[in-house]
Amino acid sequence: MCPLLNPGAVVLSSPILLDTFSVMRRVETVNSSGESVLSVSAITGIYGVVKAIGDRLDRRADEDSSKKDLRVFTKFALRGSTRDGVPTDYKPDLVYWHGNNFLVVDVRDYGAYGVGYVVAECNLFELVSAPPQVNSGLGNSGTLLPFGGLVTAYQPTIISSTQATIPITVLQQNCILFKNSLQLQAPSQFTISGNTITFFDALVPGDSLTFYA
Repeated sequence: MCPLLNPGAVVLSSPILLDTFSVMRRVETVNSSGESVLSVSAITGIYGVVKAIGDRLDRRADEDSSKKDLRVFTKFALRGSTRDGVPTDYKPDLVYWHGNNFLVVDVRDYGAYGVGYVVAECNLFELVSAPPQVNSGLGNSGTLLPFGGLVTAYQPTIISSTQATIPITVLQQNCILFKNSLQLQAPSQFTISGNTITFFDALVPGDSLTFYA
């Protein structure tokens, strides 16, 4: 019997829809004086589908502020205000995307649409947002965020058990790579220099590669 195709997993893994963002993870401890102390770590290069939800101006007598929200679909385990078994307290994650910080206010299990996925609702952290980043269409010039322009699929040419070449020169952060339909992560599983891909795990006969930039 053939396994059922989950269309949600296909959509959420589509290279055309994927974007990258960073996460600021904030661990909270209380010192001997009863003061809250935050330890912050940055996690970069996270892939997901990011949907901007409006940029509404809130006008008041004493100030103007911007109500900008995000909805993020990702396999990265975003956290709200949580505690694990250490115990360690976590403040809600901050998602950094397109020049703005967004506070995670709600995280839901989205496993029914793609194994391991969560959907997070995020609110703008600052009162005023950064301006939109306009795509100039320069593609892999290095002046744009990943996938700023048209996404194109390429079939790498395998030249050895650990290397393959592609017909274009790209920046590593502007591309994603699938091996046997599974997405590889850079730089833990591969690196790119110019138009050469170097794999940390050796390729074997029958491996298929698809490269998107």
